[in-house]
Amino acid sequence: MYHVYDCIIVGGGISGLVCAHELKKQGKDVLVIESGSIGGRMETIEMHGHKIDLAAGFILDSYKELLKVAKDVGLKPVKSKIEMNIGIVEKNRKIKDASPIHTSLATKVELVKTAVLNLHQLATHDITDYSTLTKKDENLAAWLNQQINHEFLDEIINPLSNDLFFYGAEHFSKNLFFGLMRYVIGSNQMNFPNGIGELSKKLAENLSIIENTRIGSIVEKADHVELTYGSFPFRKKIKGRKVIVSVQGNRVLNLLSVPTESQRNFFKQIKYSSTIKLFGISNADEFKSHNRVYFNGHKSLASVNVVNQEENESLISVGLKHEYSKHILDEKWSDNHIIQEVKKLDPSLANVKFIKVQRWASAVPMFTPNHIQNIDSYQNTINTSGIVFCGDYLVGPFVEGAVISGLRAAEKILG
Repeated sequence: MYHVYDCIIVGGGISGLVCAHELKKQGKDVLVIESGSIGGRMETIEMHGHKIDLAAGFILDSYKELLKVAKDVGLKPVKSKIEMNIGIVEKNRKIKDASPIHTSLATKVELVKTAVLNLHQLATHDITDYSTLTKKDENLAAWLNQQINHEFLDEIINPLSNDLFFYGAEHFSKNLFFGLMRYVIGSNQMNFPNGIGELSKKLAENLSIIENTRIGSIVEKADHVELTYGSFPFRKKIKGRKVIVSVQGNRVLNLLSVPTESQRNFFKQIKYSSTIKLFGISNADEFKSHNRVYFNGHKSLASVNVVNQEENESLISVGLKHEYSKHILDEKWSDNHIIQEVKKLDPSLANVKFIKVQRWASAVPMFTPNHIQNIDSYQNTINTSGIVFCGDYLVGPFVEGAVISGLRAAEKILG
């Protein structure tokens, strides 16, 4: 006889862990199966005496749902010790200050004016309620050019978007602008004392988890859902009354044995940006005066972030743009090959001692202009089957979106 779990969560990233935690609190018999290590894009490791957040590197104090979850497991985030101090490297190697605190009085006035002019819109556009985002918002780029001067757009909006979206913000729909501004303006960057992965670890403490195990297939039966896992010929079967699929949206169809037409139509269009992050030790002057450096017009480099600043050296992370990362991933470059090529991209990176290369083939979901409407349409077709889905691709491409999606999946199971 197979043991039949109440709920099996496929995927141990933050969305799946939040869902599992909520279900466990309500007395459900829950199992989490993860193909790698727990945490996904919210994982922290220690190297050379430094704590390194492998993907997401901060949260905002406006992430209300995440902060509730953190409090529930006894965690209290702290404000970032490094204040936002952005520099943009121009072609002549001159670093231009681009932080809000360094912008001109005219730009600051423009920021206030824009906020006042659009107070009603900022109040009614909720990133978690897509019904308020209509077609009239799809041309926000043109609206921005009319309402906001280029200094504000280039020096504040773009860097903040890059921070929120890892690397390659140009892929994401302008529909998200209002919601993002609600999170960003006036928010403080925060983290947990032992890194962002501390939340993942806390959520996982009381859960039954199988790590480093890939699911072969998910088959819905009359009164349960059956999963196969492990490698052939040693595959095993496991059963759950409900299964929550919490993997990247572009992997879902590989798991469903018999997807419905609506599932096939929805999931086949979901795409992700790729990125590669390199972590290293540097004593370059650029990273002493600025903790975020963007390379204006550079085809390969997205940004360099200072993770930890000490008197004689800085721990930095180097982000590569989607197109360059995808090329590297497709060519299957070795870590050493990547490091040698990255050192050639900018003089400030030539003498960096790189200690870690992290590859993200599916880093952030690409929110195309019609993705919001597609989410609404798909959600309306979902029946009361035994399979539920969650992930940031269903809400918003950042940590709070993943948390909200996990909470919604748990609510659906319990409701």
